[in-house]
Amino acid sequence: MIENGNWLHGFLVNIGKTTSLVAELWGLREGLKLCLSLGISWLIAEMDTSVAVKMILDNGNTRGQGAALVMDIKTISGRFSSFVLRHTLREGNTTADFLVSLGHTACNGITFLDSPPVGLQ
Repeated sequence: MIENGNWLHGFLVNIGKTTSLVAELWGLREGLKLCLSLGISWLIAEMDTSVAVKMILDNGNTRGQGAALVMDIKTISGRFSSFVLRHTLREGNTTADFLVSLGHTACNGITFLDSPPVGLQ
C-alpha cells in the first residue's frame, strides 16, 4: 500500500499454480483484508486486469472462475467508508507487478512487508 508516494505496508502471496485472473482476485481480497486490519477506511484500489475490475463492479450474478473470490471482495469492500476500484494500465502498476514476481518464489501463503523489498524503487 502506498499513500502519497510513501510505502505504508505490503505483502507477497504465493497460492501455487492458478490462472492470472484468480491470482489478481486473490491479491485484491488479501489487500482489502490487510487495509481493514490497519484501520484504513477510505481506499482507492487499482488493478491492471480489466476483466477482474468488471467482474467486481458488475451488480449481476457472478459465475465461473473466481466467482467466490468476487463475492468475498464485494463483501469486504462494503466494510470501507469509501471504496473505489478502478482499472489502471500495467505500466501504472509496476509496484504490484514487482511484488507478484517476488511472490512466485516466496513460501506458500502470505508474507507481510513492513518496508519495501530490496530492488523496489
